[in-house]
Amino acid sequence: MGILLEYGNGTLAQNNKCLVNDEPNDEPEKKEVKSEEREIFTAPVKAFIPREKIRVAVVGAGGFVGQVHLPNLTSLRDDFHLRAIITAHGHKAADLAKKYRADYADTDYQKVLADPEVDFILLGTRHNLHYPMIMQALAKGKPVFTEKPLCLNREELKAVKEKMASSGFPVYVGFNRRHAPLAVSMKEKLASLPRPYLIHYRVNAGFLPLEHWTQDPAVGGGRIIGEACHFFDFFLYLVEQTVIDVRVSFLPVDGRSVVAKDNVAVLVKFADGSLASLIYTSLGHPPLPKEYVEVYAGGKCFVLNDYRFLDIYGVNGKKQQIKLKRQEKGWREELVWVADCLKGKKDSAQVMNQAFEAMEVTFKVVDLF
Repeated sequence: MGILLEYGNGTLAQNNKCLVNDEPNDEPEKKEVKSEEREIFTAPVKAFIPREKIRVAVVGAGGFVGQVHLPNLTSLRDDFHLRAIITAHGHKAADLAKKYRADYADTDYQKVLADPEVDFILLGTRHNLHYPMIMQALAKGKPVFTEKPLCLNREELKAVKEKMASSGFPVYVGFNRRHAPLAVSMKEKLASLPRPYLIHYRVNAGFLPLEHWTQDPAVGGGRIIGEACHFFDFFLYLVEQTVIDVRVSFLPVDGRSVVAKDNVAVLVKFADGSLASLIYTSLGHPPLPKEYVEVYAGGKCFVLNDYRFLDIYGVNGKKQQIKLKRQEKGWREELVWVADCLKGKKDSAQVMNQAFEAMEVTFKVVDLF
């Protein structure tokens, strides 16, 4: 069972026995919600790309896309052909197109929507642009991969689901942790263990000033919508059960060390009784590895440290460690999976449903602030 303790000064603590909310009288009572039955996406998916190389247009090529997705697409030339790069600044688009050998560069999204040689669109724009660009792409019959978050509110999520159902084309979300090699290894070993699971995920997210664009609700959605959605998808990936209960507590904003609602403790309960807790904080020290996961099941324990080390306790009666040469968060493996889905080699329905549910859980967490 997970414990969430909140003290009168707003401090949060966690241990392993029960759930307690000890709140000052002037604070609103912390809420819990029970999920309704999830709508499952079952729309038929059209045969997508009848060719070996998927012709992709990359839209929005900031630091992350330039450092991660473009190099990975280039390394996967058996699966992808880089048709176009679209950015707000023409000179940057041209430089990237030359570096990564794209057919052309532009600043106009409408150009790739109208281009019959574009099979697939990868979105790496600011968060508020994901929804309108997804809707336009689906209207033109083009599958989409979007970086997280999928969208910024429930109304947008509902509209994306409806557009996917009516068009038959998919939207893949950049929830890459489920594709990370050590996460895959951990899940494979969990499969033989009895349920329920107890999961703890700590994110040392780092401080961002209130002026940063991700903190703007209208542009970035805030850090819970903008990033914490990752970790709810990871929980769904491991447990593969419907969320039935969400509880939340957070550090109050004081305008000094806590400038936004980005210090939060979340407890998620699943239909099989599994519990997953998330501690997401901006208060930590930068050298501490960002992400740390513990999973307990059937007398065994798994500790995943920043997607580089996986410690395994109790399997085969001893401690084991899998160590990678460098951190691997699954970005390249994610694109390989997307290519297989677009070519009809893999079914993406379950992963898409879990992406939708991860966003639903995220919105519920924000509701409880």
